[in-house]
Amino acid sequence: MKIAYCTDSICYAGGIQRVTIAKANKLALKNEVWIIVTDNKDKPVFPLSTKVHLVNCDINYFEDDWKSRFYILKGIIYKRKQHKKRLKEILNQIQPDIVISTGTSEKNFLPYLSVSSHPVFIREIHSNKNYRSLHAQSVFDKLLAILGDFIDYRIHLKKYDRTVVLTKEDKVVHWGKNTEVDVCVIPNPIISFGSKKASLINKKVIAVGRLAFPKNFSSLISAWKYVITRWRN
Repeated sequence: MKIAYCTDSICYAGGIQRVTIAKANKLALKNEVWIIVTDNKDKPVFPLSTKVHLVNCDINYFEDDWKSRFYILKGIIYKRKQHKKRLKEILNQIQPDIVISTGTSEKNFLPYLSVSSHPVFIREIHSNKNYRSLHAQSVFDKLLAILGDFIDYRIHLKKYDRTVVLTKEDKVVHWGKNTEVDVCVIPNPIISFGSKKASLINKKVIAVGRLAFPKNFSSLISAWKYVITRWRN
């Protein structure tokens, strides 16, 4: 079976990168697997099996992310047009049986591409469904978030053959009432990098992650008052 993952990049440290590489490595043991990216400027951040084919569309969305809204709009209009063309060419060369979207740049156009092998299109959602509104600051941003959610979830998502979420709660709470979308749950795999265990001698804890609402560091900090109480007793 031929499987193609489409994502933004696997050269930056992040959860999607880690999970995509882990699944691709495992699937490549018995399948032909490709990872097609848009923004790889360096080698993969985690070990990638030699059996996995890595293809870079060289679109470079990220180079404009920090600039003004004009450049972001340029990326959506001009670069996305390039992306569609190159991704369609690559997929028709590969002739995949399954095409999976894990990124952000291809998710709204991927199932519309004309691929002669007629693959099954799958969308993996690795974030909170309401991530747009959670990050919105101004009234304008909130309106854009509402519009973005409508276009994404009410129009484009229906074109996918299957949508994958990470937890049962995601499926029930966010997608339970949406009968137009075929949703299933596939949790992230547990990835082990060694057999060493912490000695638990030093009473220090480190949490690593983005300082963003979905990571919920405030609850983590609050929870540790109970841990401290237990240690002291």
